[in-house]
Amino acid sequence: MQKQKNKQRGITLIVLVVTIIVLIILAGVSINMIVGENGIITQAQRAKEDTEIKRDEEKISLAIVESQIALHGTYDEIDEKELKKQLEIQFGYNAFSIVRNNDMSYTIKLLENQKEYDILTNGEIHQLDRIMHPTSVYAIIYSDGTLAFNTTGNVNQDKMNQGITVLYNTKNMENIGDISKTIFENENAIPWINYVEGIKYIDIEEPVAPYTTDFWFANCVNVKEINLDNLYTNNSSSMKGMFYKCINLEKIDLKHLNTDNVTDMYAMFLNCESLKEVDLSRINTENVLDFEWMFGRCYNLEQLNLFNFDTSKAEKTTAMFYDSKKLSEILVSDKWQINTETSTSMFTNCKTDHVTYI
Repeated sequence: MQKQKNKQRGITLIVLVVTIIVLIILAGVSINMIVGENGIITQAQRAKEDTEIKRDEEKISLAIVESQIALHGTYDEIDEKELKKQLEIQFGYNAFSIVRNNDMSYTIKLLENQKEYDILTNGEIHQLDRIMHPTSVYAIIYSDGTLAFNTTGNVNQDKMNQGITVLYNTKNMENIGDISKTIFENENAIPWINYVEGIKYIDIEEPVAPYTTDFWFANCVNVKEINLDNLYTNNSSSMKGMFYKCINLEKIDLKHLNTDNVTDMYAMFLNCESLKEVDLSRINTENVLDFEWMFGRCYNLEQLNLFNFDTSKAEKTTAMFYDSKKLSEILVSDKWQINTETSTSMFTNCKTDHVTYI
């Protein structure tokens, strides 16, 4: 009888332990659902931020239209005085600051939420210093030559309805899946390397926020333009080889990327042989350690405006402009602290052998 009671107690104890373990697991799952990366609270915060940005952009857009009509009676160029007046109507007096940039665009900073927006000469609005919580990122290649990125790995149904097929999807590949945290050591390490020559278009289908963009577009030799509006890089630490060997890419606009946390820009534009224009006017490089080969072999690049480049932490600068045969002018500010005389092969085969301080 005593043995049976002991046995029952033992079974009861085991059941109790199992129950406690299950409850702990369920509690962990519940907590993650509430406060995790994709939890309820995080999603609510993201929704709030998105709503705030859309509200700001709507008000700015209305101010632009009203300023154009008030001054010209038509949708014409933007006048600073009239724009400021209309912005005051939308946001209130002393609720913002406005600066006219050298390229004739305007930068607006809202004092309430500290968000900044660029108004381009054509009236387009871009948010600056864009912040977004980290997301998953999946890469999909379609038979029409599109390399697409999104947060789910789900395919584009419009393409499917047109008879376009999926050639590759990281979501379906074992040991790959989400690439938001994947560090690709070189151009041959990207999972879609066997498809790159057939890629003609880059489509970042929705806002994505990775931890790294190493070699994302490397070897896309047939891509001529890339729209980065949906790429949020405030969490990214590396852009190594990001556009490596995009030999037909003629221009790229990076001024809206947040690079505050980036430490590696090694070979970022290496072998971009057709590149003529690259807007780096608002790129923050204060934490970058590696600039080696950054603009190497950009054969058609004639001028670089690196006025905003802060190189105070630079450790590697070898061949930064190597063999960029037409490069004749490199504009920098006093934030440029590289000793170009001791930096190996920095200007080899360039039209200039120095930077110009402005």
